[in-house]
Amino acid sequence: MAFQSEVGSGTARATSYHDLFNKQVSFLTSRHVATVVINNGGTGGTYVIGDIINLTHAGAHLDAKFEVLTVSAGQILTMQIVCSGAFGDRPNGTITISAGGTAYGNNLTDLILEIQGGTSRCPAKVQATTNGSGVVTSAIDFEDLGTSAIGVYSSLPSYPAATTIQGPNATAVGTGCTITMGGSTGIIGTTGLAVTGGGGAGATVDITLAETGWTVDGRNTNDRLLNSIGNEKTVVLKGDSAGTANKPFIAYITETATSGLNTRFGIHCFGMIAHNPALDFSAHTGLSPNIASETSILTEGAVLLCSEDTGAGTDEMDFWFKADDQHFSMITQIEESAAVSDNGVYMQHYAGFMDRIGTEVESSYPMFIFASGRLFNTDPTVGSFDITGMAEVGHNLVGCAWYYDSVSGAWFNLRNYDGVGSVTPEDFVMFPVGIPNIESATGSLDKVVSRGARTVEADFFEQQRTSATKVLRKIPGTVDQFFLWPLTVSRKEAAGQSLVDDKFAGQLKGVFWISSDDGTGSRIANFSEDFITVSGVRYLVFHNHVNTEPYQYIAFRMDV
Repeated sequence: MAFQSEVGSGTARATSYHDLFNKQVSFLTSRHVATVVINNGGTGGTYVIGDIINLTHAGAHLDAKFEVLTVSAGQILTMQIVCSGAFGDRPNGTITISAGGTAYGNNLTDLILEIQGGTSRCPAKVQATTNGSGVVTSAIDFEDLGTSAIGVYSSLPSYPAATTIQGPNATAVGTGCTITMGGSTGIIGTTGLAVTGGGGAGATVDITLAETGWTVDGRNTNDRLLNSIGNEKTVVLKGDSAGTANKPFIAYITETATSGLNTRFGIHCFGMIAHNPALDFSAHTGLSPNIASETSILTEGAVLLCSEDTGAGTDEMDFWFKADDQHFSMITQIEESAAVSDNGVYMQHYAGFMDRIGTEVESSYPMFIFASGRLFNTDPTVGSFDITGMAEVGHNLVGCAWYYDSVSGAWFNLRNYDGVGSVTPEDFVMFPVGIPNIESATGSLDKVVSRGARTVEADFFEQQRTSATKVLRKIPGTVDQFFLWPLTVSRKEAAGQSLVDDKFAGQLKGVFWISSDDGTGSRIANFSEDFITVSGVRYLVFHNHVNTEPYQYIAFRMDV
């Protein structure tokens, strides 16, 4: 498991939707710090508990960060990982055109070429320029995340290395360009590594590294032409999923749309049960949400809405990443102007396998895809029924959340709707379902979380002893405590029907529903981005988009 956050300040925060996505891909395909111990507690004698210590490297697209847990005479004794980092052996240095090739298109400045060869979880790409005869004359690093180092390799290509075209849309011709890279970053060492930050100096650490567990699966293009942008990105990632025969595939497409005076930026998210890079993306079977054409790719599915800033750096996006080799989940804070967390605009995302309820034979692909937006061309900064959260799943109509049912071999939309009126309820829902009935003295806890016959009975929770206000409290015991409710995909009956095929499908990894009740029936102020500890495990809390009702919060487990 790996965890990463970049918040508040600093260049590691995302400055655009492309930058956010590039950081996501690098995080998933790089190695991360799995363990850390002190090699030297420092010479300054002024470290204190709570200091945040940084570990960086030329091959770090994201730095690892550690929190000081114990000290002695100002020297560090123990630390814990708070950010896992993203480390890799990455080509860098001078880019030399060994052979310019032919017929690439005349006088281009934005030709995207992928370097071939070597062993890589994410191949390196360069941005090339051609002359008037369509010959490549120069190239610069591309998608380097500010490090001038690209790709993620366990063994580097042999140079001169062949290249293949990955974009832009209008120039997908030409052959024969070969490239030589001047060097590489190497992979970070594991013993006696110098760290920075905190109140002291001179500390060193020993670490172990692990793969986060995802590989770019042959599709890493910048060739979609949308809204006059010719290098919109398409990437398919495959998870290692150790111990299972079936592997998860998730796909992403960046895109833009213009609405009035604003340009909307976002990332479309898809689940797949298999992937063949030789096929057109839309030609794949088992592609959520039952995609049938190239056109429907851009109009259907789950959309991670991003800041509408043009990339000038005035509205960077904070982010929190979490992944193992079966799933990826993320929170983004897309409006930096928010002074307090209650005013923050948060987007939530989950892609990949859930924890199975049953065996792999019974549930071959327990895939769940969620992103906060249902429609792409939607204002991300205002309340909308087209934007929702993982715990609520309360969007209008179709979109946002999708589950692949292995039995029927199809994707089902999830929407927590009780079927009142003319709208037909969905086959699958997220449990807890809908709005928990946390009300005043006239309220009832007999159906805290329920739709149809699925009910959590009153004796599972109890009201606060000194008040008539209904407050969710775990029993047994007398101490008020936070209660984390697993987010579970389940089938529900249609209105007026019996539970013929009622079942639980799977549980999200490391994401839980949590009430923001403060013990008096009121919401805890500025609860979002708070750390809480339950049974010794740390969680971060986030409200749903712009909504801060007590039932619209999730707890995001900080697994490292």
